[in-house]
Amino acid sequence: MNKVVLLVTLVVVVFLSCHNDKKVAISDKEISTKVDTGVIAQITQKIKQTPTDAVLFKDRAVMYFTYHDIDNAIKDLETAIKLDSTNTDYLNLIADYWIIKGNSKPTKKYLDRSIAINPENTGTLIRLAKLYLYIEKHQEAFNYINEAIKINSGLAVPYFVKGLIYDDMADTLRAIKQYQTAIERNPDFYEVYILLGLKHAQLKDTLAVSYYKNAIRIKPKSVEAHYNLAMFFQENGYYDRAISEYDYILNNIDSVNYQAIYNKGYMYLEFSRNYDKALKLFTKAYQINQSSPNGIYNLGLAYEKIGNKEKAKEYYNKVLRILPSYQLAIDGLKRLN
Repeated sequence: MNKVVLLVTLVVVVFLSCHNDKKVAISDKEISTKVDTGVIAQITQKIKQTPTDAVLFKDRAVMYFTYHDIDNAIKDLETAIKLDSTNTDYLNLIADYWIIKGNSKPTKKYLDRSIAINPENTGTLIRLAKLYLYIEKHQEAFNYINEAIKINSGLAVPYFVKGLIYDDMADTLRAIKQYQTAIERNPDFYEVYILLGLKHAQLKDTLAVSYYKNAIRIKPKSVEAHYNLAMFFQENGYYDRAISEYDYILNNIDSVNYQAIYNKGYMYLEFSRNYDKALKLFTKAYQINQSSPNGIYNLGLAYEKIGNKEKAKEYYNKVLRILPSYQLAIDGLKRLN
């Protein structure tokens, strides 16, 4: 399974931390003087006024992460932990940031510290399970996630992670069972509906439609959910329904979504034999992306189908300038010559 799947989207939470009365010296270099705008600048000013407030460093770390500055986020969390060394929320959050950077060693260090402070912290146990899944130590991952379930069987996330473990072991049926349990615990778990949709789509099972529609119920403007549903319809011969989903994306979410435009064009070209519509769509796709060999080839093929051989040659040659080994374009030129 793609390791990106394991880097589950983090939910920013408000931490209720107990402040440590112990005085901790903070060096000047730990107080960022970088000129910031908006919220980060406001928090920075507060830090200058109260440089021993761990919560402020944590808050600024979250804002840095929001703006994709993960290195400064980690730096601020290290300072927060220096100020409040027993706060498991900080330890867990910095572990999240390190695993997103793909570095498991500091992730484990901080999670080990967190679990030593509170062995029954389900958030830490779930993170440890994901860490061991990331490094493909499945039994250790199972041990931690089963402990989280033992502590609180009503949580949805542990079953989701347990499904990911089975997924990584290529045990699809057990993975599906765990995902289904996750949505029983949380009927609004968007990511699980997407995964269940993908699993059933691979099996060509129409249950995929129900799962994708539930994902859309939760996130009506999700390109991912509408696109996955459209692809299921397309791959199983429900072309009108597929086009309807692509149209929804283009009319309501993203009017220049290349893949939706391309797929509509492909269906008109290959299945409906409506070459004029296919030509219009592939022309629009080309305006958005002029470096896709597949898109340019199909634009050429649409021209060939309507009898415009010179234009077809033009686009077949464009394909070969990008990818000289593209056999369909080579064959197309042979046909026309």
